[in-house]
Amino acid sequence: MSSPSDAAMRSCLQSVANLAADFLASLSTRHVGGAVTPEEMIRELDRPLPEHRTPAEQVIRDLVSDVKRGLVASAGPRYFGFVVGGATPASLMADWLTSAWDQNAQVYATSPAAAAAEVIAARWIVELLGLPVHSSVGFVTGCQMANFTALASGRNAVLERAGWDVDSRGLFGAEPITVFMSECGHATVRSALHMMGVGSAQIREIPSDAQGRMQLSALEAEIRRASGQPMILSVQAGNVNSGAFEPGSCNRRLTVIVASRAV
Repeated sequence: MSSPSDAAMRSCLQSVANLAADFLASLSTRHVGGAVTPEEMIRELDRPLPEHRTPAEQVIRDLVSDVKRGLVASAGPRYFGFVVGGATPASLMADWLTSAWDQNAQVYATSPAAAAAEVIAARWIVELLGLPVHSSVGFVTGCQMANFTALASGRNAVLERAGWDVDSRGLFGAEPITVFMSECGHATVRSALHMMGVGSAQIREIPSDAQGRMQLSALEAEIRRASGQPMILSVQAGNVNSGAFEPGSCNRRLTVIVASRAV
């Protein structure tokens, strides 16, 4: 892509802002789903790899023209598919600025502003959820990495209780872990477990009710069959299909069960 002058860049940015505003204004009436098959969408976008630089405004014109039939109105008021929601006006505009500022939030030195914003956001999350003030917060890319991070932390903790230090010894030779989860658990839980070294034979899927909540009697029976080996219990706070939480008595009842086991 060629480097436009300051005036051309400003004009291009204004044009993109107008295109975005037009799209948002159409959300309440436009077709919600995509109006193109996957094969058709690929054909719309498929073109030879360019040998020369393309002006930025042409890149935008081509993009808007090529993808228009494949856009889903997920930010609109008539979208009820998947766990996707529209952005608030402030977050949308802040996202534009985030891209323009192009900050790297990995450490304070690469962006004091981004690093400080994460500290404040983390504090607000802890306060909102009523967690202990010294709770640690990490920001991840989405559901998959959130589940992977949480389960990997749980894996390290239960193996440490079993006398195995993952940081120094790795996983080879460690005692197998049994993971209990709802049969209606999110698919990213299973894929996260596979990525962190837990095989399908180590996963116990617990029968659930019509709302996707684990049946505690079945869970209790599975835990008692685990014979005191390291365990992880993955529970849901908001089933993606029903919004249901695991039974409220889950923690109280399982504390008694697990306390009687050598985990």
